[in-house]
Amino acid sequence: PGVVPSESIVSPSAKLAVIAELRGILASALASDRLELCLQPVVELPQRKVRGYEATLRLRGESGDLHSETDLRRIASTTGLEADLDRVLVERALHVLRVLRGRKRMVSISCAVTVVGLLSPTLPAALETALRSDPELVRALILEFSDAEFHSLTPGARLGLRALADRGVGLSLGRLPHLKLDIDSITATGIRQIKVSAGALLGGGQGNGLIADIHPADMAEFLRRRGIELQISDVASEQTVIDSLEYAPPLASGPLFG
Repeated sequence: PGVVPSESIVSPSAKLAVIAELRGILASALASDRLELCLQPVVELPQRKVRGYEATLRLRGESGDLHSETDLRRIASTTGLEADLDRVLVERALHVLRVLRGRKRMVSISCAVTVVGLLSPTLPAALETALRSDPELVRALILEFSDAEFHSLTPGARLGLRALADRGVGLSLGRLPHLKLDIDSITATGIRQIKVSAGALLGGGQGNGLIADIHPADMAEFLRRRGIELQISDVASEQTVIDSLEYAPPLASGPLFG
């Protein structure tokens, strides 16, 4: 479980059988609470004070082993359960925020969700319930989606995201393939955070097809003037932190921090 077969399966009936099996695995996990919520710190630089967490779900197999978040997302995509997974992720994150608030710890939690989830009735209904019952709590929630998904949104969907942002839900744009930003569309949608991998930022927006509108050293300040925070991700070494300080990113995340 956790590995989606390649498209090399020739028999359509065999492929359907595999999808049905994977759907059963994920549906069972959703019903039996075998989805583990994992939190990774997001820290402020240079002090490294924990500002919040990035939340992901991982599937715990019947033998007790944890599958990767990527595998879980691939299963959800293959079986059409992405919206259900997004809903569970957001509901678990809100529960953690509620617990932390009870301990007087006010932080944010970022959840990477899909356009499928955002456009389905499942996730918006969960957000609407939370907004009505505890709007202050929801203001600590950040919904993250990829650059590719952002560009696939219809104008109507972007207006829907803007409405969520206006009601206090944080929006984050991540997994950028380059440093070239459509800043007008980003600000119009209500996005207040952009995540760029440390490698892309330190690479100067050049090489590997990366493109930058402005010099990477100016990016944090450029975004700040527009009410957007820059977060570098995938930080794995102390040297990366040292090298990134001249770019002045206010936030960072990655395996180095826990």
